[in-house]
Amino acid sequence: MMKLIEYLQGRSGTCLLLGFAIETICIIALVIFVLFLLANDRKNRMTALMLEQMQETFQLEGERYRIATELSQDIIFEYRIGEDKMVNTEKYRELFGGDPVVLKFTENCGKRQDKVHPDDWGIYLEYCRELREGKCIIETEFRAKNRLGEFIWCQAMGKTIYDEERKPLRVIGKIVNIDIQKKELEALEYKATRDPLTNVYNREVTIKKIEKFITGNKNNRHMMMFIDFDDFKLINDNYGHLIGDKILIYVIGKIKSVFSEGEIIGRIGGDEFAVFAGNIVDINEVLHKADTLRCAMETTYFDKGNAIPISGSIGIAIYPEDGLHYEQLMERADNALYRAKEQGKNNFMLYSPVI
Repeated sequence: MMKLIEYLQGRSGTCLLLGFAIETICIIALVIFVLFLLANDRKNRMTALMLEQMQETFQLEGERYRIATELSQDIIFEYRIGEDKMVNTEKYRELFGGDPVVLKFTENCGKRQDKVHPDDWGIYLEYCRELREGKCIIETEFRAKNRLGEFIWCQAMGKTIYDEERKPLRVIGKIVNIDIQKKELEALEYKATRDPLTNVYNREVTIKKIEKFITGNKNNRHMMMFIDFDDFKLINDNYGHLIGDKILIYVIGKIKSVFSEGEIIGRIGGDEFAVFAGNIVDINEVLHKADTLRCAMETTYFDKGNAIPISGSIGIAIYPEDGLHYEQLMERADNALYRAKEQGKNNFMLYSPVI
């Protein structure tokens, strides 16, 4: 009996110990689970906070982008290649007066021909092609009509975005109104190439333009005229250089009226001018032009009651018979001019080897 009691007591102690151990394990597990839940909750709250911060950042960046595009004078655009859709900012409507969103942008490119300057139409077609093909970097300049119907200079720049397989997706870029800068540059270039008194080409530019024209048209005949006012030194001596300058301006206007815009007129020095006409048909055409010019220069300038008679003499050389470049042609035209003055001035003369 005693042995049984001892046995049961031993078993009971073991059970108690086992029960205590199980209870302890459960408590520990519960604590771990609670800590896990707390940690997970903290993580979720941190994740939610991070997502909220990211959303605020995205909203802030979007607002910054919106404000930047509104303040910018440039037109920001996105061309979606797969849709052939052009999306511009509202600045497009302000500058050009059309809808900022253009469907079938490159497909209907030809319908915008009246909106692009005729001289720049080929450039604009190339611009549309580069957009459609997704060229990596796009940069070009062309003139387009603004909402007032005036042609203005624009600069278009874009960069293409590709997918992982290097397939072009869209082009992000901008269109900048560079009309003021372009016209200022053109004015500076004009000033740099012109004689300040008469507004015709200066000597250096005249030579370059004639040489360039000859280089590009070697197989045709061209005409060089060398013009000198008769007795212009006497006019300066008798009436002063100020009156002489006024007479130069007056007569050069008459010379311009004889020739078309495509012909080169330049001041070589003092009262000497050169006129170069390309692609002449025959000598009779040259002689007729020379006589028309002589008649235009034979005039009278009136100043403060003074009637000042004016006339000029002309020497003519023909490419390629008389010379193959500017210096040769000018030398032969100068020889012909000397002969014309010898024969009484107010005259013109074709170069001849017997001169």
